[in-house]
Amino acid sequence: MELSTKLDQAVAMVRDALDAGVGADWFAGDEVYGSRALRRRMRAMGLGYAVAVKQTRRSPCAPVYASRPGR
Repeated sequence: MELSTKLDQAVAMVRDALDAGVGADWFAGDEVYGSRALRRRMRAMGLGYAVAVKQTRRSPCAPVYASRPGR
């Protein structure tokens, strides 16, 4: 078993998703993922980001519902 940091785990998961063809323009993470190193790595992968947002912060936006094919 190899030990890795939360930063390394997050970057690996995002890289794997992008390599698998998952389309993404940005990355979002709570305050645990607010390091400059993570922001630099997301930018290097061509992603925008919203990180270091406290878990208790409320968003003023309306809910967004994904549409299903055929609807």
